[in-house]
Amino acid sequence: MKVYYLGPEGTFSYQAAVKYQPHADLVPCQSLYEVVEQFNQHTNSQAIVPIENAIEGTINLIADELIENQLHVIGEVYLDIAFDVVGLTPSMEHISSVVSIAPIISQTKRFITDYELDVKHSDSSLDSLNYIDHETVAIIPHQSTTAYPVITEHIEDYPYNKTRFLVLSHQETSHPTTQALLLLTPKVDKPGLLANILNVFNLYNINLSWIESRPTKQQFGCYHFLIQCQIAASSDDYKQVLKIFEALEITVRTIGAF
Repeated sequence: MKVYYLGPEGTFSYQAAVKYQPHADLVPCQSLYEVVEQFNQHTNSQAIVPIENAIEGTINLIADELIENQLHVIGEVYLDIAFDVVGLTPSMEHISSVVSIAPIISQTKRFITDYELDVKHSDSSLDSLNYIDHETVAIIPHQSTTAYPVITEHIEDYPYNKTRFLVLSHQETSHPTTQALLLLTPKVDKPGLLANILNVFNLYNINLSWIESRPTKQQFGCYHFLIQCQIAASSDDYKQVLKIFEALEITVRTIGAF
């Protein structure tokens, strides 16, 4: 089976794909848009996409894709996030600039500031290697290449950073599930709307592991709510929750169960 991911080989998305399906036919894409597009065009495929970083928060592009496309989530993968500095020289002496992608730059600010480095941006983390010279180093995912010597390991600002990836499929999982991912779209905006939504989960003692609001892009003050909760989608309580939301004039779509 083909599994699409944000490439090239060596990226965090690649590492997450290998962790999820080490023997799959892994197909790199140049952007997250292309990952979703290729996945949608091949009904027997799967895809793995980042949805949330412990430091940077939700990846809005993927959240919007979940809302706007009929994507189905069948699993999740957590990956430790760490970064290395690689270059042509054994030390940072005489280094004046650094190159990487924007998310990596934003998560290694302390190192960049300490060395007073000028920042350059690349198209992907491993594309940064193409810009290395005697005054420029690259920041890349930890242990993602052996093409250049590692000058410094683990330069991330926060040592316990993780990224959560979602596994997309065109078929629902056949295994027992403990997590459900819902898309809630209120038909009417009114006072206490969010409180009413949260109270439904509280009523059935359902723990929420993720909640994200995204604008409907139709008018100010109208939002979709993505909610991940710890409950089996086949349970009676879950079915009752869906009925209550319908009674509250809230459209519900189960995006995933895993």
